[in-house]
Amino acid sequence: MSINMGELRRLTDIANDPTLAEAKKKFKVGIAKDRNGNTKRRLRQGQRKPSEFFIPQSIQRKVSPNALISYKQFDPQLATVVVVSVRPEKLGGQVVCIDGQHTGIMGIFSEEDPLIDTLELHHDPNSSLEDVMELEAILFKKLNTERKNPSKIDVIRVEIFLGDERAVRFEQVLKACDIQVDGIGSSTGNLLSAQSGSRIIKCVDQYGEKYSRCIIEACNLIRKHWSNDDGIVKDFRDDMIHGLTTFLTAIKYAGKVEGGPHNGLDQRATYVAQWLSGPMGNTSMRKYHHNSGGGNSHFKIAHTMLREYNWWVEDKGEENSKMSISPEYFHKHGILDPSVIIETHDNDGNRIKRTLPYFPEDIKVKQDSK
Repeated sequence: MSINMGELRRLTDIANDPTLAEAKKKFKVGIAKDRNGNTKRRLRQGQRKPSEFFIPQSIQRKVSPNALISYKQFDPQLATVVVVSVRPEKLGGQVVCIDGQHTGIMGIFSEEDPLIDTLELHHDPNSSLEDVMELEAILFKKLNTERKNPSKIDVIRVEIFLGDERAVRFEQVLKACDIQVDGIGSSTGNLLSAQSGSRIIKCVDQYGEKYSRCIIEACNLIRKHWSNDDGIVKDFRDDMIHGLTTFLTAIKYAGKVEGGPHNGLDQRATYVAQWLSGPMGNTSMRKYHHNSGGGNSHFKIAHTMLREYNWWVEDKGEENSKMSISPEYFHKHGILDPSVIIETHDNDGNRIKRTLPYFPEDIKVKQDSK
């Protein structure tokens, strides 16, 4: 047995996984047939030079210069198989590129015009141009609009294997938080509700390098307040983690930011800690993340938490109400208040919208702070 067999799973085992039971039930058995009831023929394997390819303007995708630059050079090991349609000789016999035009362009840029592997759709010699173009459009649609591209989590999984610093940090933070998303993180930890993981990725990107302890504390607080008797949070949301991390980071570093307000929370920090440890969890978690969709969800959630804290302080009496924290204070520390629109003008007097920077990406904590 190969030494790496422990890393491998048979595709048949994956296909029979209980998580795919519903998909298997709805998937039609058998092999697809054409309009005449005949089993569709496979695309033929072939090889072509990029200089042979034609692109139909009706279905051409925009060529991305950035994508071409990112590859740097034509690499035969990375060159994808190009899907083409070979039109009947009576229609001109052109080789129409359906999928893989960037690969073809890189082959041309190489000035080598190298042979590229192809999968080829060949038509009935008597087909009309309309029939050919219809089949090309159908194939284009199936390949370019209905296939599943790798998700951000899929990419991170590969980058972890390759030792990418950002991806490894992401995995380490999830393990420290005892959570997992789509198999990444703690194998025995809480599953995040959103398996796309977009918010937790953004959260770790923003806070993971210098403020990972705030992410860990946020997860621990969510688990403390809203887990069941088994210690499991049924709706462990990554937007809630992101919002609470933002709140905690603002509280922890209030008054310690270069260029920001110098007055810290002072005694208010004790009140905030008291609220976080108990009263915060006296309400449903949904109250904090409700109506936070769209852009800047973490800011919206952080400001909702601030309002809840202030209401709690005010309920304790007039003297204690001095321990409240104004939304303006948060706003000045870069925790953008979504209800505030800041407008300024350019040199020509035109109104432009200005937003505060994300905290803490482009701020510095004072060197003498602890």
